[in-house]
Amino acid sequence: MAQLELCFVSSDSVSDTTLKSGNVWSKLCSELKGPDLEYSAVDKRTRLKKKCFFCGWEYQGGPDIIRNHLLTSEKRSVKACIPRVEIARYKEVCATLQQRKQDSKRQEDNKIKAQNNTVEITSVFNMKPTAVEVTEQWMRAIVQKGLPLDLVDSPEFRAAVLMTARAGQGYVDSQKNESKLPHRTTMTSKVLPALDEMLDAKVSESIKGLITETGGLIISDGWTDVAGHPIVNALLATPAGIKFIKAVDTSGSTKDKEYIANFIIDVIQTQSPENIVAVCMDGACRYSFPLIKKEFPHVFGFICPTHAIDLFLANVCSNNGIITMPGIEGEFEWGSSVFSQPIEDAREVIKFITRHGKPTSIFSDICINPNTWSDAEEPQPNFTRLVKYCETRFASNLLMLQRYEALQIVIKSLVASNLYITWLRGQDKEKKEKGKAITLIVQNDDHWNAVSLTVRVLNPVVKLLRLTDGKTGATLGKVFGLCAEVAANFKKEIPGLSKEETEMIHQLFSARWLYFHTNVFTAAMFLDSEFITDKHSPEEEGEFREVLSQMAETPNILHTLDDMTVEWASLKTAIATKGFGMNNKSAFTERACKMAPFEWARTYLYHWPAIQWVAIRLSALSCSASGCEHSWSIEGWMHSKKRNRLGQSKVQRLVRTHSNLRLETSLQGWKANVLPWEIDMEIEERDSGEDSEESED
Repeated sequence: MAQLELCFVSSDSVSDTTLKSGNVWSKLCSELKGPDLEYSAVDKRTRLKKKCFFCGWEYQGGPDIIRNHLLTSEKRSVKACIPRVEIARYKEVCATLQQRKQDSKRQEDNKIKAQNNTVEITSVFNMKPTAVEVTEQWMRAIVQKGLPLDLVDSPEFRAAVLMTARAGQGYVDSQKNESKLPHRTTMTSKVLPALDEMLDAKVSESIKGLITETGGLIISDGWTDVAGHPIVNALLATPAGIKFIKAVDTSGSTKDKEYIANFIIDVIQTQSPENIVAVCMDGACRYSFPLIKKEFPHVFGFICPTHAIDLFLANVCSNNGIITMPGIEGEFEWGSSVFSQPIEDAREVIKFITRHGKPTSIFSDICINPNTWSDAEEPQPNFTRLVKYCETRFASNLLMLQRYEALQIVIKSLVASNLYITWLRGQDKEKKEKGKAITLIVQNDDHWNAVSLTVRVLNPVVKLLRLTDGKTGATLGKVFGLCAEVAANFKKEIPGLSKEETEMIHQLFSARWLYFHTNVFTAAMFLDSEFITDKHSPEEEGEFREVLSQMAETPNILHTLDDMTVEWASLKTAIATKGFGMNNKSAFTERACKMAPFEWARTYLYHWPAIQWVAIRLSALSCSASGCEHSWSIEGWMHSKKRNRLGQSKVQRLVRTHSNLRLETSLQGWKANVLPWEIDMEIEERDSGEDSEESED
């Protein structure tokens, strides 16, 4: 708008000539606020009546009258202005008034619209959705992001939904018409770090008293993540569960014995060194143990039994002529196909069935048909699928073979069914030949005898491996006892094997046992309620006393080595004389023997406080580093191919938070567990998520 100068016209200060000349305009039109603009066009030389400056029309009233007059109102009581002087200024004043009128109308419309929106939003949020609508919306969210459907079974997820429902409109931003749930950036930069720190502090405080009494085990392992970065993690294993400590990216570093030792030493220093009893890693890190012991003389180091036992199974399930073992001098002759041949044949059968849709469908129908099991010696199993081989699964060949043997009747019925034979006839030449070879294997009784022999001979080793692989109640003493039992069985004659094969199996198992065995296993066995009354060899007694000597180096303890040795002698006397409750009426009742070993020591060894302290700490130790493998599995599905841009620090927070959430839940209802030693441990395998075909070859 052009700059227009106007003035208030007063009868006391302005003459007609001056008004007509227009020399007294002193204010810009845009500076005249409210009614000042209207009055600037009024000649106020009369008291009762006002006069329009532009046309001379006289009137009485306020600014609305002159506004309607200037804007050529159609109201009957207001005459439209027909300017006679200052036409240009008249147009500018009218344009300004018109603009203000439009602005005022727009503001009023916006106000009405905002009020209507508020009413509409309030109405929407006051409408309570039905349970069906809520469930459908959750399903939409889960499917859109490709989330697993078992998310709805997660206690944390269900608690979050319930808490949101209880919050009601308090968790709704009515202005934005959406939930107050923060978006991804806020979640990862603020909410996740705060939750991580809070949970870590809470869990650390909760287990502080427990590990002060029982001590803890540091476990560590290496892994390569989805982005190709070498990662090393460290966890604290306690009787109540496993606590994630840290995981570091070792890119550019040489992971030699000094590097690993310094990494573990740093971890121990953050966890109160006097509360750490031992460190467990795989065999590649065994040279780091002396360096760790040099820094912390009281800390033991031992190789993870799970890896060593799995390597034994890999050795005997191959037909390699010569077997060498890192860390063990000499070579071992093998070269037998007694186990490898049935395993290889079973893999071929399983691959052929599972890689073709029609045989798989026929197999499932036969398996769920009750008539299939009517004449079978075993009851119908609750599984209907074969287990494939997976290179990353411990004892995968044997687990595959156990399921294969259990479904023997189904496999035989499959290759004999008319549907399968008809399907095979319609295939190309290569598949026909492969199918015929598979049929010959399945219909060969010698094949099934070999499968049965393999399962029967190696099943105790599989149980031992599964025991060490995180089985509840497994301890170092139990592992020692079962290793001794397996080794003794391999020294006996085994039907179906030659004497030479039996001896070679015994040698291989003994070598692998020696590979991971240390004196801490022996000492734990000495103080286990199952073995404490047994007689032991002088060599074992020497290993036990070496452990007592090393544990006496623990900082800030109240017991000396002399206390331990004297009390051990007193305890052995009490066991021999059945005094101080060391009899079948107290410490060795059926109920007492079912207690966890460290709980048993806490309950019945109170007469010997120094030995009780040793027994609790050794019996409470986890027996392997398999918790690291479980941690890698968690990191694997958090840091997947779809989420490979996550930095290691963020992944570490996610994994630690997940670990602490599980440990928090475990601590709420935690109680000591004892392994049901006399009961067969059932090996459970999940049918879901079977490995891809590429993993088989």
